[in-house]
Amino acid sequence: MLDPSSASHQPLALPGLMRMSPQADALMRLPPNACRWPVGQSWCGMPAVHGPYCHGHHLHSRNTRSLMRLVGNAELPEGQL
Repeated sequence: MLDPSSASHQPLALPGLMRMSPQADALMRLPPNACRWPVGQSWCGMPAVHGPYCHGHHLHSRNTRSLMRLVGNAELPEGQL
């Protein structure tokens, strides 16, 4: 049985006929412990410490006001999180 901690990370080999967007390709090439928060046309890539996210993006994902801005609803009433 292989020890996963001793193996170096290698991107998945995909068939030549399978085409991915540049974003999907970049996501597939991230190391397993990298933050998967989308940043522009790529991904954060900092060390993930809270599930799939780095500390900063974990906090950002829990901030309702920021989440509402991400989905385009900046009209969140004051005091309602």
